[in-house]
Amino acid sequence: MFPEEEILNRLHDVGNGDVPSSQIGSESFVDRDVCGSDKSSPKNISHCSHCGHPGSKKAHVKQPCEYCTVNFNNNCTQKPAGFKCECSSCIMARQIKEQKKQANWLLSVCSKISSEQKFPNDQIIDMYLNQTDGSTSGMFFQSELLFLFLSF
Repeated sequence: MFPEEEILNRLHDVGNGDVPSSQIGSESFVDRDVCGSDKSSPKNISHCSHCGHPGSKKAHVKQPCEYCTVNFNNNCTQKPAGFKCECSSCIMARQIKEQKKQANWLLSVCSKISSEQKFPNDQIIDMYLNQTDGSTSGMFFQSELLFLFLSF
């Protein structure tokens, strides 16, 4: 991952407006580990509507698919509710979907950060980095402002 200093520096850059909003969505700003490498979407392989595995239902009626024969069935079994195919293309598609979801979340958070004035609050950062006993060293939280913070 990243060292705390680098994370804080990037947050300061975004919060101070030093990073243009057009650059927030760029791959140079968003970490490659979150966005993923340059994987293209996997080919959409047809799946049997009965068992849910790769191949056509017509082919599986004649002979069970390789996934169902592992379970020693003579024909394909009905897929259970909530079935998720474990073929390589489906696994890759789920991984790519999760990476896109994480990247979109990161972009959303960075956009919110860039719209806030003077983000991040240095007092809160100092409290987080320096305090081990739980005291707030004179910081005061107003309850109506706490609601705004929670809704952020």
